[in-house]
Amino acid sequence: MSASYAYEPSEDDASFAKKHLNDLDLRGAPKAINSAIRELLEATANRDKIVLAVEKPVVTTSEAAQMLCVSRSFLVKLLDQGKIPFHRLEGSSHRRLYRADLLSFMDQQRQKAEQALQSLVDESEGLELYDS
Repeated sequence: MSASYAYEPSEDDASFAKKHLNDLDLRGAPKAINSAIRELLEATANRDKIVLAVEKPVVTTSEAAQMLCVSRSFLVKLLDQGKIPFHRLEGSSHRRLYRADLLSFMDQQRQKAEQALQSLVDESEGLELYDS
């Protein structure tokens, strides 16, 4: 799924970051890495809480079930019904899902829930059950 790390810089960390922020030599580093390191040092210098998360593009069924807040067996039923795309590891029965597919499914489910809620509100307004 993802690895995350949370850290609250100490006063010593902040002093170090302030000292080295301007003399940091990242010549040759890609722009994205340069920006990320500088932002990390600035946050440390300000003693802001730092949370680093690394998200993998492919997740296991257990990780996907956690993301959906459902049991793994329920997720497998969704996969078997074709509701979420998945692939199997070569020569294995283990399923893997692309994070993007899982996030897309989650967004579709959220939209369906919002539509259903709006339908209930509209119906209750029609029946004058809804206080304005």
